[in-house]
Amino acid sequence: MEKSEAFIGLGRIASLLKDTEKAMEQYQKATTTSPNSKSGYLSQALLLEDKGNHKEALSLLGKAQELAPKDQVVAAIANETRKNVALIEDKEKQDRIDQLVKELLESINRPPPALPSDGWTSSPLSMWIMEIRTQGYTLQEGEERLLASGLTDQILQRSRVQVVERALLDKLLQELKLGTSKLIDRNTALSLGRIVAAKLILSGQIVYAGPQTQVSFRLIETETGRITAAINESFGSAVPVSVLSEKLSGALLAKVDKLYPLRGKITEVEGEEVRLNIGQQTGIQMGERFKVVETGAVLETTAIMKDASTAKIAEGDKAVSRGFRVEVLKESEAK
Repeated sequence: MEKSEAFIGLGRIASLLKDTEKAMEQYQKATTTSPNSKSGYLSQALLLEDKGNHKEALSLLGKAQELAPKDQVVAAIANETRKNVALIEDKEKQDRIDQLVKELLESINRPPPALPSDGWTSSPLSMWIMEIRTQGYTLQEGEERLLASGLTDQILQRSRVQVVERALLDKLLQELKLGTSKLIDRNTALSLGRIVAAKLILSGQIVYAGPQTQVSFRLIETETGRITAAINESFGSAVPVSVLSEKLSGALLAKVDKLYPLRGKITEVEGEEVRLNIGQQTGIQMGERFKVVETGAVLETTAIMKDASTAKIAEGDKAVSRGFRVEVLKESEAK
């Protein structure tokens, strides 16, 4: 294991020096020396994926997954790579992305359409997770990519937030001839966020400082340009990426839930069935529970449509009526 880690260290040095061939050679030696460790396979896969070789990367990620089946970050990056491989082979989906990018480019100079709002009902909540910037060095190849994938996976699993598809962003950046470096400019990032209809932008940075890793994230509203939430955490340099992504996503989602609670209104009441004006597009889930603001009754969703849903009264004996407001129950309230 110690010898394998030494090879990984040598591979990482070669990678930082942009000697991909030498880096792959060292990472392969690491897997030969310690075939039961995921590290060598994972490092090779991330190096290959960065070069656009998604198929071979996916094969190596499969081996890493077999050796670490409970590692959610490895599973997340493997799933993302699997989508990239499928996209390459799916001409129809590529055509759809090309058409969508064309439509987005045509809309650049047009003001965004005003979404109807009653001042209470939630709108769909979409987020663009920007490429995480790094300062300093780490032994793990592609750690920022692993962290971004882990965060994306946690956000999609544990919240109503929709994440803007990476393939769409990559194609749009290519068409606009925008490199990642240009996105550091705040106004450029905000403009692109509005083009892809992202309500929020998550911007992050990792600073490797000896035994400590400092991670900072900023959540920015594209409509106002305001930073609505900030997360700053320090970890030991040996803390696995899976732990980083779980802790950071938990802190982030707690802030998102507080800032953008899921809300709606009752549009119809028929017997014990209550109809709400929020549905799949807004991120509502089956069995989700809502508090009726006016009466304190609790509703539980029973069916979900694209832009509406139905619910039953789960708690409370007071009547509910059309126009009453509902808000998703927080975990503390649900208990």
